[in-house]
Amino acid sequence: MEPRQQLVKLQGHHQLRNRLVLSLLSGKPVRIDQIRPDADEPGLKDYEVVLLRLLEMISNGTTVRISHTGTQVTFLPGTLINGSVELDIPPTRPVGYYLEALVALAPFGKKPLSCTLRGGITGSDHRGDLTPDTIRTATLPFLAAAYGLDAGGLEVQVKARGSAPLGGCDVRLIVQPALRLHPARLLDQGRVLKIRGIAACTRVAPAMATRLANAARSKLTRYIPDVYVYADAARKDTAGLSPGFAVSLVAESTTGVRYIAEVASRPRVADPETGEEIRAAVNDPEVLATQCSRALLEAIATGGCVDVAHEWLAMVFATVCSDEVSKWKQARRGEHGVDAFTIQALRDIDAFFNVQFKVSETKDGFISLSGVGAGFNSIHRKFT
Repeated sequence: MEPRQQLVKLQGHHQLRNRLVLSLLSGKPVRIDQIRPDADEPGLKDYEVVLLRLLEMISNGTTVRISHTGTQVTFLPGTLINGSVELDIPPTRPVGYYLEALVALAPFGKKPLSCTLRGGITGSDHRGDLTPDTIRTATLPFLAAAYGLDAGGLEVQVKARGSAPLGGCDVRLIVQPALRLHPARLLDQGRVLKIRGIAACTRVAPAMATRLANAARSKLTRYIPDVYVYADAARKDTAGLSPGFAVSLVAESTTGVRYIAEVASRPRVADPETGEEIRAAVNDPEVLATQCSRALLEAIATGGCVDVAHEWLAMVFATVCSDEVSKWKQARRGEHGVDAFTIQALRDIDAFFNVQFKVSETKDGFISLSGVGAGFNSIHRKFT
């Protein structure tokens, strides 16, 4: 019988998903207190409750205890199994919120994962969740190249798209268990070789997707000739429940480094009592394409070998891969070179895995992160 793991105690709702993932990977139980205690609606949000349900479904023996007020959750992780899973998700958070957690977990399960998520939105929002298109074209190839995941065993299928506010997506993620991971060495960012993208629309004229693609292409071809943006106009049963459109752009360098940018249309948000506008609508495809193109150019100009959207996944896989040094350089962020998100993520990794990363500044002005992995290829089983 295995000794009981010590309970990790944390506070706050920030990075709650990431902490639950680390708990399931490490096998250490976690108790998170003070979850939005002073908010108008205190406690867990609906999408966080659904995430807990999803983690229960892909594991065996996991126990979740939520306090009466919802401001405290105790997560007792079981064994990560994977398997075939279908789940309805709310449109209050993009589907990428769940997909990113599954991408971090599924390679270390006992069986292949086939997870179908229905009902959410496929676009991005202000919280920075990755879209299924970006996960398919950038995230999975990045992990395959950097850490040795089997690219043939990674697949994202977008069977139906969903736009805010009602969603209606149908997305399937397929991941094969990892046999062995190698440490990452990402120190040469290279030069941008090509740019690819997807402009998608739902329940609007198909010309909207074409306008998005053309506008993005016209901005980017000023800098590089190899630009292709595919227009995908969802129709009928594959178009979800709300009108909308989105664009996802990925730039790839000569050394395989990927920079990403995503923007989606959004409806007007008003105060339910006063009717005053809280957030203006964004529904001009040319404006949307310009915003996304500028965001991509800014990411390229900032540089580094790991995009900010992939930074957390890079740290997780470096933590659990073979017990050798993973090292990469990334752009400076914040006053001390790393932002508050990265600092907290490193502290959480130390709490769950007792793995520390060295943070240093390179001669060319970037930030270097390096750490020795714990050597896991599945829960509680080290590499041989």
